[in-house]
Amino acid sequence: MLLGCIGDDFTGSSDLANTLARGGMRVVQYNGVPSTDAAPEVEAGVVALKTRTAPVREAVGICCKLFGNSVRRTPPARSGGARCSKAAISIAR
Repeated sequence: MLLGCIGDDFTGSSDLANTLARGGMRVVQYNGVPSTDAAPEVEAGVVALKTRTAPVREAVGICCKLFGNSVRRTPPARSGGARCSKAAISIAR
């Protein structure tokens, strides 16, 4: 995979996936955190989350699930007490 993208809602994520596909990339869009690896031929993966309207702690929890331990190693930030990365902060609010 060449490109991984994370959106805070389905609409924006699908717009991005469509734009990438129209540009010639082989794209797969996930509705929520993927449970399996992408096929080898996939060039771009777009993950549609429901974090735009979620409470901050829940949104950060979703991001932690997606990013794994690398998120938990970062210092606490504006996240209602949860640990998160810059990416999680921007998704959470």
